[in-house]
Amino acid sequence: MLKHSFYALGICLGLMGCDKYDGNPYSYDQQSIFSESGDNLFREFVLLLKPYILENGERRYVVCDSLLEVEIHINGREWGEFASLDIDAQSYDPTTFQGYKVSNSEVKYAVIAPYALPEDTLQTAGEFAGLINSLHILKPGDYIAEVPKFKIRRADGGITTVRANITEWVRVTENSTSAFIGEFEIAL
Repeated sequence: MLKHSFYALGICLGLMGCDKYDGNPYSYDQQSIFSESGDNLFREFVLLLKPYILENGERRYVVCDSLLEVEIHINGREWGEFASLDIDAQSYDPTTFQGYKVSNSEVKYAVIAPYALPEDTLQTAGEFAGLINSLHILKPGDYIAEVPKFKIRRADGGITTVRANITEWVRVTENSTSAFIGEFEIAL
């Protein structure tokens, strides 16, 4: 009986030691943004965009499935290009105005911008040197976030580039996994 108890205890301890780490230090779960303690803490920036068109002084919010190629820079360095999360465009009961599907209801597009390396597999010394040169190390503190542009789908299916020209102060706090850049209305 005691022998079976030791086996059960050994199995439980063995299972407790298992985790989901895939060994890739550049995967989403192991970001390349380090805190002062060396832990991988900070993962992403978050923002909300609300594009609109004015009609007789009233805002008509643009409705599409998602915003595309939302460009983000941190302290003047490219952070990446991201698509917003998809929305249920039909739930806004859109009409067409000036070539876009629009709604009187406020439409918010959430953009989650995790830090991502351009390549997951590095093989040569030159690729590793490029990684070191492009690595963003964000310590807790204040930064300037910029969203110069994004793309949006028109009612006819075509895509238009929108100059957002957003510049906002953002704070990265220690032991946080994300930072909120802000919520912005952008006139087309």
